[in-house]
Amino acid sequence: MEKKITLFFLLSSLIAPAFGQTVINDFESGSPTNYEKFGATLAIVANPNTTGNTTANVAKIGRTTANWYEGISFDLASAYVIPAGVTKYCHVWVNFAAQADIGARFDVTDANTFGGSTTLRATNLYTDFGQWQDMVFAVEGGAAGLTVNAILFHADIGVLNEPAGRNLNNTDTFGYVDEFTFSDNPEATLKINNNRLNTNVLLCPNPTTDSFVVNASLGTTIIEILIYNTLGKNITSTVTKKNKNTYDVSSLKPGVYMVVLKDDNGNVINEKLLINN
Repeated sequence: MEKKITLFFLLSSLIAPAFGQTVINDFESGSPTNYEKFGATLAIVANPNTTGNTTANVAKIGRTTANWYEGISFDLASAYVIPAGVTKYCHVWVNFAAQADIGARFDVTDANTFGGSTTLRATNLYTDFGQWQDMVFAVEGGAAGLTVNAILFHADIGVLNEPAGRNLNNTDTFGYVDEFTFSDNPEATLKINNNRLNTNVLLCPNPTTDSFVVNASLGTTIIEILIYNTLGKNITSTVTKKNKNTYDVSSLKPGVYMVVLKDDNGNVINEKLLINN
């Protein structure tokens, strides 16, 4: 089942050349027509939390079935072309009550077609529960290039999140999304408070072979550290805490891991850790 949600203005695509950024859908006046797909519900509502995201309107998403592929879709006002051998990055701001397993298809023919061959996951983890966080999808042009005509966004797949399972319903637990943009920037945009934490915390050595130390400047108290692998699985329990600031990761396989740190003021930052043992 699908329903059509229409905003009352013409389609438009806004481009910010200075940043190499193309706004695809911001759910404000002039945004594309959005579609509810396979049991998802969608409403354009006032932004419930303007901390970290000051836009006026956002999309409120719920679910009514057990289908993992429930989602929303929309056509782009103008096709976005990714040349062969080039990677572009789709940024999406999300706000969920718990860790969400979100995905997106960029190779669908149009907003009314369930197609495409690949559901991409974001390159970063959603950890700032109840707050806005920028999620980044790496979209590759491949050998022949890719023309993005529409996007199908799955808000609640429920497989790779920790703990696994679907979080949304259509009564009291919704997800909020906003600001679909394409850019050349592979890094998530940090909110002001996360920028502050970023300047006060350092993982070293990084890369490492067997352990790392969390160095926090005076006045910064880290109260929680979580470690995730590239599949989004929380593997903190497999890491040994040697003392207050030192962690033994010699049992982990070589690769890239995500270390999520939270301080006593509620600031959260994601740091990549490279293990070369």
